[in-house]
Amino acid sequence: LHVTANAYNELANSYEKRWGKYLSHTYQKMAASLELKGAVRVCDISCGTGLFAHQLIKKYPELELLQLNDISTKMISYAKTRFSKDEHVLFSKLPAHKIDDIDSRFDALISLNAFHNYDKQKAVVNASYNALIPGGKVYILDWNRAGLFKLINFFIGSSVKEGIDTRSLLEMEKLLKKANFDVVNTVEEAKTLYNKIISEGNNLSNGKTEQ
Repeated sequence: LHVTANAYNELANSYEKRWGKYLSHTYQKMAASLELKGAVRVCDISCGTGLFAHQLIKKYPELELLQLNDISTKMISYAKTRFSKDEHVLFSKLPAHKIDDIDSRFDALISLNAFHNYDKQKAVVNASYNALIPGGKVYILDWNRAGLFKLINFFIGSSVKEGIDTRSLLEMEKLLKKANFDVVNTVEEAKTLYNKIISEGNNLSNGKTEQ
């Protein structure tokens, strides 16, 4: 079993309580960044327990489709329970770099508090590009590997079981641009222990990006 999937299977029961304040803060930041209009199709690449998706549906009840994906079986099981009566919410358990294996194409993809766990980050960005409709957007919010936070990343990476590979804002922008994304908005914060990045990229064409 994938090391990150196994780690989050173990964390699933206590995840929301353990990380409650941080999740609430970052969820607010992501929600404020989203620009979704009408009956759009959205995919949360690493949805966890579905807590952010619950807020997303409240804010955008007109969503045509919400695809919730997570590599952790136990995390996605919580999401399934949370949305058991929502017919427009679908579920998948793909690794993030296989997100374009889903038949649907999306208006927006979201990666929230998860990019540092992806062991094939270039492939994730390329798959995200391929999973979007032309003009679709990817929204990424994650820890930032820059400045003094490099040291914090080292200690976090040494104390947890899951894989940790954070990116700086500049590195994230380069990854997106190499995958043909147009980076239209970035925000870098250092007001709390967790320094955060929000990157937003537009899919420019129908062409697929090679993995």
